[in-house]
Amino acid sequence: MLDEVEERETLLSVLAHVMPRRRAAAATDAILAEFGDFAAALGAEHAELSRIPQLRAAGADLVKAIHSAALHLGQEEARARPVLNSTEAALAYLATHRGDDGQGRVRLLFLDPSNRLIADETMGDCAGGELRIEAGEILRRALRLQARSFILVHADPQGGAMPRDSAIMKTHEVQDLAETIGLMLQDHIVLGRDGAVSMRRLGLMRGLCRLG
Repeated sequence: MLDEVEERETLLSVLAHVMPRRRAAAATDAILAEFGDFAAALGAEHAELSRIPQLRAAGADLVKAIHSAALHLGQEEARARPVLNSTEAALAYLATHRGDDGQGRVRLLFLDPSNRLIADETMGDCAGGELRIEAGEILRRALRLQARSFILVHADPQGGAMPRDSAIMKTHEVQDLAETIGLMLQDHIVLGRDGAVSMRRLGLMRGLCRLG
């Protein structure tokens, strides 16, 4: 997400292609004053943009063209992201995206409200069979990504797929904290040498999970 300075510079650089830079700077300030931020300006109606004296119809055309392109790119990106709406889908994804799980990494699969994958990130490890993850850090990252839910994934360094008691306790800690802020831990999948185990399927997750 852009901060205020970055938003201003981005919008200014765009408008400077169709008008003198001084006028572009004035138009930028007027747009941000009127709509608050770059995203709101992109979503504004053409007529609303055209009423800004420094922008006029030509500038409004450019802003709406950028908005249209952004929507198209966003739709294409969404279509390219896998939907992890079942345990089978999650396991299939992990089978083809193993990464460095064999080194005991803990991964987080962050999902949007439609269970589309937003990000697949390493956020801890499993040293000596103990999960070393920070629940607060995971939730802060989920909020930054605007995720609705997430899946924990780890591989035991000794190769076993059955979750240890300590992993179950840590899972419950993360799950309980997530629910206090409206997020959902869908599952915790343990990867072993000979397969993978879903803690949700084993009945080790608290409450109800949407992942089927």
